[in-house]
Amino acid sequence: MARMFDDERIRVPAGWPKEVHPPGVNGWVATAESYLLSCCPSQYHAYQVLRRCPVVLARLATESVTSQLVASRAVLTGLRVSLTGVDTSTADRATQALWHEEMRLRRVAKEVDLVHHALRARDSGRSFEA
Repeated sequence: MARMFDDERIRVPAGWPKEVHPPGVNGWVATAESYLLSCCPSQYHAYQVLRRCPVVLARLATESVTSQLVASRAVLTGLRVSLTGVDTSTADRATQALWHEEMRLRRVAKEVDLVHHALRARDSGRSFEA
């Protein structure tokens, strides 16, 4: 997939987050850090060590998103039973909302994984290829 950046077409893998500049572009690591922090608990912003080592931040973002996905699936599994007594229309809308959230989290998990691999490639001096 190609994306326009500063009037130039740059290839990024399918699923690359739109918030993150392509690897190799000036400032891409800063946009990756911001994106990864947005995938973590807000308290992570206070830890400078995570900004100094974006690969660690990427790993923590992976764990955070994975945990959210597991929790979302667990809630979906027992939602109908736990909503006994709630009108069917409301229960259906709640189920639909959680299903949409699971789809969003799957997309975010893929995006975080791509950014993580790109950061690892950068740290090892390799070019990034998804």
